[in-house]
Amino acid sequence: MIKVLRRTYKLVTLLMLIFLAAFGFSGQAKAAEPTIKVAGTLLSAENPEKKVGDLHFTYDATYKRLTIGGQLAETNANATEGLVELDGVKDLTIYLEKDTSIVTNRSVGFLFMGATDITISSGQNVSLSMNVKEQQWAYMFGGYCSKVIFKNADLAVSVTRTGGVITPTSGSGVDMVYSSVSFVNANVSIECKGSDYDQALYMQDSDITNFGYEKIMPSTVTFDQCKLSDEYYWKYISSQQQGYIMNTGYGTMATSAKVEKLPRKVSFDVNGVTVTAPSTQEVKEGEKAAQPDITPPDGYQFDGWFLEPECVNKYDFSKPVMDDLTLYALWSFEVLFDGNGVTMVKAPSAQKIKRNAVATRPEDPVAKGYLFAGWYQDPEGVYPFDFGEKITKRTVVIAKWTAHEHVMTKVPAKEATTTETGNAE
Repeated sequence: MIKVLRRTYKLVTLLMLIFLAAFGFSGQAKAAEPTIKVAGTLLSAENPEKKVGDLHFTYDATYKRLTIGGQLAETNANATEGLVELDGVKDLTIYLEKDTSIVTNRSVGFLFMGATDITISSGQNVSLSMNVKEQQWAYMFGGYCSKVIFKNADLAVSVTRTGGVITPTSGSGVDMVYSSVSFVNANVSIECKGSDYDQALYMQDSDITNFGYEKIMPSTVTFDQCKLSDEYYWKYISSQQQGYIMNTGYGTMATSAKVEKLPRKVSFDVNGVTVTAPSTQEVKEGEKAAQPDITPPDGYQFDGWFLEPECVNKYDFSKPVMDDLTLYALWSFEVLFDGNGVTMVKAPSAQKIKRNAVATRPEDPVAKGYLFAGWYQDPEGVYPFDFGEKITKRTVVIAKWTAHEHVMTKVPAKEATTTETGNAE
């Protein structure tokens, strides 16, 4: 039954899309030059700003950026006029500022016609809601022959239709024809509340006139550094020339969907020391990594986790994780002084040296019957130890000695002499 309904209403949907492609939601013919419209007003380098309610729009022609911020709650707008309409525009970033909230009764929020490399990004906690009455279709993001990228976006999208003709895919969060949509490092939730036939995310290829735009075939949806949440999957059906998200296990259209950022990976590098590294952690963006336990081997002291192998900047585990991280262990290494089989009168104390620091040369040791001949790397005394060399591991410095022989010289006995003192008798 569902398949029959899809086929029955497919033509109706395509005819509506043909109208949109040819005339746009505002009913005007396709622009000869690329245009950016906000609520029917053309934005340009000469006219870069527009305000709708308490929602402000600023277009920067130099950096090709449209910034949107503030609050909007409109109930009497022209329902068929898009809030933002792009026609033939290339390489534009639409940035929605943190905490932006849009509630509108328009049938389309953002319309892309022949628009390529359009990036939609946002700050946190951005809400886009559409409440449409007595309209046959409603799309928060709709388009034709366009390439749209949701990148570093944090969006909650809601589309509600009441009344009007109910047809499959008449209400969608994202509805594109001959187009590509990519989600890159994005959190985007979509919920449609019109009917069971509404579709959270819908991509379609159909044999209709392109009206001068270059078709992207087949229409595609891709995910990078993010994924559909587990209860949904993306399916492309070439025989029906349409793709859609479906509920796992039910085979019905999904009226809601959620794209989630993949967890960030925090890995731990023991920095050249033979010890078991802590397991890699998967952490949701914005949450904190747990500081792992690590048992140093004999002769080593663990001194914390750092952001680089040189261990200059110590990592703060109280901060949220925003990207993949590799943390590096800082060790203090024991430097020991070995008498090389000779008992030193006062042996130098062991030193704890941080990685890439240098050891301090101790006072020359003393041993009975030997002369100290220097500190060496090997017991044979072939390779001298360089106290200017950076310490990168536990190190034993070995003393070299020269035997000290006490030569005894025999002195000849003197002839005995008697010295008399006093008076002679």
